Amino acid sequence: MAMKKLEEIRKRCENAKEMVLTGANMAISVYEDYCKTVPFLLDELERYKQLEADGRLKELPCKVGDTIFRIDTDESVTDSIVESYIVDSFVFCEDGEVLVRYDTYGGVICTANNLTDKTPYLDYYLCFLSHEEAEAALASQEVSE
Repeated sequence: MAMKKLEEIRKRCENAKEMVLTGANMAISVYEDYCKTVPFLLDELERYKQLEADGRLKELPCKVGDTIFRIDTDESVTDSIVESYIVDSFVFCEDGEVLVRYDTYGGVICTANNLTDKTPYLDYYLCFLSHEEAEAALASQEVSE
């Protein structure tokens, strides 16, 4: 009986040793992959930092194909509705402003800053990235009138 118990303990120890070695090998493999990947990621980060420093990298609030929702906040407009526009392109202006356009012939929805800062475009157009936001703004506008 004692020999049987001893043999069982020996097998468990061998299995544990094998598991530790397997785990160590896996950890070494993961570490080696990490060591290969990190320099590449640091190079990419440095490249993006340089592009940003050069003024050649901009974070946009949306992408081409997204829908922008716009409401008219002009007090003279009595029947304001939520208008929707599909983003066709962006124009990067010399002054740093980014225009969000709905067609290639000059149809401007708003600026990128109008979307991120929630400021009006041309003093009376408020623009949103979701229909729900636009509806809520329109409802609050109607309540305040």
